Amino acid sequence: RWAKFTPGPVGPYSAGPNEFAAINDNSWPNDYKTVLTLNIPAQEFAWHPRCLGYCDVKVNGIMARVDLEARLNSASGPCVGRGPGTQITGFLENFTTRTLVPTFEGPMPRTSGAASVAAGVAATIYLNIRRIDTLATFGVETRKDRASFAVWCDPIPGTV
Repeated sequence: RWAKFTPGPVGPYSAGPNEFAAINDNSWPNDYKTVLTLNIPAQEFAWHPRCLGYCDVKVNGIMARVDLEARLNSASGPCVGRGPGTQITGFLENFTTRTLVPTFEGPMPRTSGAASVAAGVAATIYLNIRRIDTLATFGVETRKDRASFAVWCDPIPGTV
């Protein structure tokens, strides 16, 4: 007898160094700065984004933490990936890599609809750098030659 089943992950949808923005801002006052947007076409099932990537970031002039974050459908949408920065002064004025891993804000049962995309709806993932633990204005840079980003669409069971 025929039965519907939940498919496996779809993807990757990815971007390489040429799609990243090379940021060079000597006076960054904002919380977020987008380095890449990645459009994911509509899928036949509801899904959670599984985001992996990395990007080199340099903080100039002040010891501040800058994280790499993937956010769903807006620069400040639900967090679906994070690559924490460091506050160690030895890394100040040097490029250091932020390695992005899947992250969700709160518990995420596999059937949860939180931080998800509905069936038949396209999505955009925003890859941002985000200032943490400071309100000060400071310089920040990213570079394109050491950057990569990939997203897999992980089906939510029971939504096919």
